[in-house]
Amino acid sequence: MYYYRGIIADTEVTCAFRHAGTAENYGKWLKPCERAEEPVTVPEADVKEWEKKWGFRDNAFAEFGLSIYHISNTLLKRDRCVFHAAAFLMEGKAYLLTAASGVGKSTQLKHLAEQYKEEIRVMNGDKPVLGPGSDGRLWVYPSPWKGKEGWGDDSLSAPVGGVIILERGTTDVIRTASARDAAAFLMTRILFTAESRRDVLAAGKIVEKLIGTSTVRIFVNTGEPNGSEIIYRAIRGEC
Repeated sequence: MYYYRGIIADTEVTCAFRHAGTAENYGKWLKPCERAEEPVTVPEADVKEWEKKWGFRDNAFAEFGLSIYHISNTLLKRDRCVFHAAAFLMEGKAYLLTAASGVGKSTQLKHLAEQYKEEIRVMNGDKPVLGPGSDGRLWVYPSPWKGKEGWGDDSLSAPVGGVIILERGTTDVIRTASARDAAAFLMTRILFTAESRRDVLAAGKIVEKLIGTSTVRIFVNTGEPNGSEIIYRAIRGEC
């Protein structure tokens, strides 16, 4: 086993990898260390399940992908989690674009960053960390998981200002989500193994705080560039 240690969202994380190349995907976030007690590991059963379901072979890339869920388990013990969304900074607050796979959150993030480059900064393109800030609010923190595009700025953290759930449609319509609709979907965006009752409850508390302290909107959109204007105007309260 290869042992590594790092800090993610003010939380010390120790990992033990079976593949020498796994840690390379984490870059500066993890440094080699001596053998540690109870490190994050990826069970072989998880690897076999992924191989059977998705065809991923047991290699460093697969171990990296699976380790995200197990690191998030560790973060949940400190009321933090890995959240599947793109995050951007606007007017001092972090906004989360999230969607089911293939709906186009990266496309919308690209449009926003290009059209409003003087006002919007990309924080993380795929999987930031959510957690409490010193002010009691829910914050977005940087993470090693920026997606295949590698978009993100590790110097940026900010309180959550809102969430936009993207859905694909034939017209562009944005609306405020009901608590029920928001909770059901946002729970699926927290990446963890859901094997522990405690972890499930911890994830639920994060979603509850996310809904209770920020506006969650559903944006049914065509994926065209003009959709970014609708998101921008909605955040500013203009529509």
